[in-house]
Amino acid sequence: MSWYGALGPAEGDLVSAASLADWITRRVRNACDVSTPRLGAPRDRPGVYWWNDTIAACRKASISARRQLTRCKSTDAEILAKKQR
Repeated sequence: MSWYGALGPAEGDLVSAASLADWITRRVRNACDVSTPRLGAPRDRPGVYWWNDTIAACRKASISARRQLTRCKSTDAEILAKKQR
């Protein structure tokens, strides 16, 4: 196992703030690459046997209703705040 960035920046990296920023960016990117695995392509999974068009339609309606409720809550809160002023 080797230590990335154990040595400081080279003389060429100390010429300007931009080159030093590039050196820091490279070091951080290298550290992230080493410590965090990349995600592969998503797997194509077959659909579950119990899922059907009725469930899909109900789910779509539920998500839509929940979003509308969330929007109404924020709009109602804004209206009440304006009335209280």
